[in-house]
Amino acid sequence: MVDFILKNARLEQGVMDVGILDGRISSLAANLEVQATKTIDLERRLLLPGLIESHCHIDKTLTANRVGNSAGTLLGAIENWIAFKPSISKNDYLERGKQALEMAISHGTTTLRTHVDVDSNGFLALETMLELKELLRDDITVQIVALGNPELEFETMRDAMRLGADVVGGCPAIRQNPKLEVENALKIAAEFGKPVDLHVDENDFSNSLEFLADEVLRLKFELPVMAGHCCSLDFMNETDVARVIEKVARAGISIVSLPACNLNLQGRGVHPVPRGVTRVLELLNAGVNACVGSDNVQDPFHPIGNYSLLSAANLTTMACHMTHDLGIQQTFEMISSNPARALGLPKPEIKVGANADLIVLEVESAKQAVCEIAPCLMTFKAGKLLERRSWTS
Repeated sequence: MVDFILKNARLEQGVMDVGILDGRISSLAANLEVQATKTIDLERRLLLPGLIESHCHIDKTLTANRVGNSAGTLLGAIENWIAFKPSISKNDYLERGKQALEMAISHGTTTLRTHVDVDSNGFLALETMLELKELLRDDITVQIVALGNPELEFETMRDAMRLGADVVGGCPAIRQNPKLEVENALKIAAEFGKPVDLHVDENDFSNSLEFLADEVLRLKFELPVMAGHCCSLDFMNETDVARVIEKVARAGISIVSLPACNLNLQGRGVHPVPRGVTRVLELLNAGVNACVGSDNVQDPFHPIGNYSLLSAANLTTMACHMTHDLGIQQTFEMISSNPARALGLPKPEIKVGANADLIVLEVESAKQAVCEIAPCLMTFKAGKLLERRSWTS
């Protein structure tokens, strides 16, 4: 007896029946003969592992109608958000955060890493997101990055880790002393045995990424490190790009590209307008573990979006000139196997013994899913059916 049988599921290895028991895939066979509490005939629809969001901001989501950004710039968004933040209540954080996670689940996300503001004025956002993480733990796995200021608020960041943050965060490029921000972030991470995930070079001129790689190599830092944005790579000459990427690859740093926000925020007032999206192809070709994420959704940093990772992958194919067959497949891996590696998770696979984090799509391949931004028909988290849209047989 199993909990679910998903009959006639289209898999990479062909059409098969999939058995689910106690949150894991228990059996795979062309014609599975076993009793089940519930059987669903997928009628040859595509079954894939659940998608993985590697970088977002659920504490800011759905505030665009309350926090404007008429300048349209990164600094304008930061200033307006800082002014607005003191007015946010716990219930506000909780309700919007819940809507954000439900939105992500509806688009097939089963694991998500979110950056959450922490500062010396208090930990309301972090405490509420930790509560939400626990509340929805059966529906989605959440990792929380303490997005603070290790440069000037070292003790505040240590307190955030004690409260239960999973990852040390920061924004070196907007600090007066970016190198100190990097050094302190690595120091706190080493103390608590936690990964590091920094907003890096979200502009056209900084080179914090190279210093981060240098420090990881110098310290022989073994905990996972991720760098988000890395926009300035797009503006460097080829010699500098090759040098920095080689160091990043050698240091084992994962990079997450955030094309929607970077296309929106970068290059304002410059003509011709640069894309400002990091060099995904060069990173992948150098063996760097590159991911793609949603970043900000319907907030002053980016007033549109819906947490569809297939939309993010689709946009990446165009923004990074990856519209060839291999490139499209690589963009799918940037929302599945690559972020799993970056977040310290098992490779997402449909095999006996794997977690039953699964999605069903009305397409025949992952490539087609990216090309068409296929709607998610079903989402399973650890074998629990969370989302089901009707389909016509």
